[in-house]
Amino acid sequence: MRLGAKPFIAAVNLYLESREGLIMPSTLTEERKKLRYIGNLLQDLKMTGKIISTDPRRIDRGDVQVLQGLYKSKRLDPSTQKKYNQLLNGLLKFFGNFTIEQMKAEGVRFPKESRKPIRALSEESTDMLLNALKDYDDWEGFLGLGIVALGLATGCRPKEIRMAHLEDLDLKKGRFYVRYPKGEGSWASPQWISIVREDLTPFLERYLHAREEHLARKGVKEHHALFPAVGYGNKTGFYTASNLNRIKRNLEGRTGVEFRIKDLRPTMASLTVDMDPMLLNDVSSQLRHESTKTTTRYYAEIKVDKAGERLKRAWASKRPKTLSITKTPLLDKNSSMTGYA
Repeated sequence: MRLGAKPFIAAVNLYLESREGLIMPSTLTEERKKLRYIGNLLQDLKMTGKIISTDPRRIDRGDVQVLQGLYKSKRLDPSTQKKYNQLLNGLLKFFGNFTIEQMKAEGVRFPKESRKPIRALSEESTDMLLNALKDYDDWEGFLGLGIVALGLATGCRPKEIRMAHLEDLDLKKGRFYVRYPKGEGSWASPQWISIVREDLTPFLERYLHAREEHLARKGVKEHHALFPAVGYGNKTGFYTASNLNRIKRNLEGRTGVEFRIKDLRPTMASLTVDMDPMLLNDVSSQLRHESTKTTTRYYAEIKVDKAGERLKRAWASKRPKTLSITKTPLLDKNSSMTGYA
């Protein structure tokens, strides 16, 4: 089989064609993007003479080791390195190259993904964020209001919110239709879930009114997306993850509250269980976890992330009200002495 002048890219195209229909289109797009990045790194290594070929059929142990060294020099996160190695291994095996598999069998240790604490916002931060967003009168502010309110009210994932249709939000019945759940087509199916925080319904109503006015100003009568991307050159009508993150960064600067859209899900879980630990099973159902064990671990990881905040509060309540530092005369002099007297 001839792969041409750019064998790695040609190989990636053939490999991903074989996976069409087996994985979600969004996953296919993401894998293509990451494999092309790996291909660019390999091409750079070839140009500098550190490897001989970028052809997946000819990549050997030495090439893999050089690539691992490049990952480390770029200070890539271990979880990112693990993902890149998994993708490269899949590509190599597709072309009958089991180099990475053999290295693993020989005991070579590849980077492993470390479990990271799950971040959750405090109740004070969420109140500050919502109160700031509701006072903005521009589309960016209203968009942020709708996304934050929906995330906190349902515990949905960023993609489940971003790709929602207008008809998926049913405020009359207090429910939301998760149209594109994680694992769709494999282990999960679309389903209705509750809007568990009715106190956020007014914020969602305010967003829907602003959405209608925004579309009218744009000359759009109807739009299928709950969060419509109009005038962004996006044929799907939905915001991309990168576009929403850009808007989110702008809102952080305006509100003074740092957050990630993915933080809204654990925030809903954390605030609910903190309010009543007996609701853990119900939170598990709302988050659509496979079992309560997953939710328990999920909640525990949120608590780890908040450990620093709890320690600060503990020390703040115990330390003396006034604590002063007495200057040492020797420190005030222009002297090389250490200041010990």
